[in-house]
Amino acid sequence: AGLWCSLAKPRVDSQPETIRTFLRRTSILEQLSPALCAAVTGQSESGQLLHYLESNNLFLVALDEERTWYRYHALFVELLRNQLLQAEPERAAALHERAASWYQHHGLIQPAVEHAFQSGNSDALATLLEQNALPMLYQGEVATVVGWFDRLPTTLLHTSPRLCIDKAWALALLQRQTRIAEVEQTLQAADQAL
Repeated sequence: AGLWCSLAKPRVDSQPETIRTFLRRTSILEQLSPALCAAVTGQSESGQLLHYLESNNLFLVALDEERTWYRYHALFVELLRNQLLQAEPERAAALHERAASWYQHHGLIQPAVEHAFQSGNSDALATLLEQNALPMLYQGEVATVVGWFDRLPTTLLHTSPRLCIDKAWALALLQRQTRIAEVEQTLQAADQAL
């Protein structure tokens, strides 16, 4: 990875500042589209920037033939994320919030929740989970929802009776004997939150 990064860094550093900023700020995304990049970065010319990156072989891979979705090479994105944390550490949370909002608006709940976790905005995360945990359970995404609740800070969980009840449903649906005691504890937390 070190050798690869030493080869890629000069290619990034030789780009205009607009391109370098775009690369850093979109590095938080697993997949890129012009609309998503524009929402996250605020750069309306995101489609042209993605085309520029692809045509200049800047480690961008098209994911479809229509060239509407892309991703960065895995090692390249690691380099870009490090540069984001060095150059604009205060901006990362806001970028994740914008990504979460875009994904939620487009009905893509799993990436919305992932970015909400990364944003550090507890209120937005709680609201997103309150709105979407049960529908995700109805779609059979039990393990995914349980995983979200396992990552959720207990203090945040215990402030919302709805989140506690949703977690209890998720754990009950998981049907793992080792987690049954948690259902009762979670319901008690819901009662206390009420």
